Amino acid sequence: MASDDITHTGKKMSVTVKINLSGDELKRRLRSKLEEKTKAPRLNVGVNNAEVATYAQYLEYGWVQRVTPKQAGFFRGVHGVNLPVGTVLTNPPRPFLRDTATAEGANWGKLFRQAFIDLGSAEKAIKFLGLHAPADVKETLSKAGTSLGDFPLRSPLTLLMAKNNHNPKGRNRKDSTGTLERAEAGISSGKLERSIVSWLDGG
Repeated sequence: MASDDITHTGKKMSVTVKINLSGDELKRRLRSKLEEKTKAPRLNVGVNNAEVATYAQYLEYGWVQRVTPKQAGFFRGVHGVNLPVGTVLTNPPRPFLRDTATAEGANWGKLFRQAFIDLGSAEKAIKFLGLHAPADVKETLSKAGTSLGDFPLRSPLTLLMAKNNHNPKGRNRKDSTGTLERAEAGISSGKLERSIVSWLDGG
């Protein structure tokens, strides 16, 4: 199974799951089913929420920026950190979509093939897969990595900013990347995790 194509539209961000089958008989049966339609359904797994799609892109690919005068004042005044203007800040990639697709691709292929045999329909089988794949992505976010490896730890500056992030009553709250003092860059709750879904194109 190949699933390394990634799409970001500003409203959605996903990996596209492509089914690569093994076994001549299974290929023949699937081909005959797909020929009944002019366009086979395509499964996407990812973020389907415009509010968090940009954040998901930053998490997936990382970012690099230089500190502006306004940001320097913010860090100094709010967090007590002196960052000279022009300081380079780097947030490393944490590819929760691509790494999940790579790590779980073989399992997704097995799920699809068995569902196709049991259900006798490529569309039903891929819908069945769509019920399971988002859970794997959420697990990657929760564990801050996959069987391929862990994501980079959050920096001391990020942890400091998270620790200083209080609600109006002065009680600590969870930030968008996990619990306040957790060095692992996983996501244990929040909009991003709830936005991980699957959907079909075509069919």
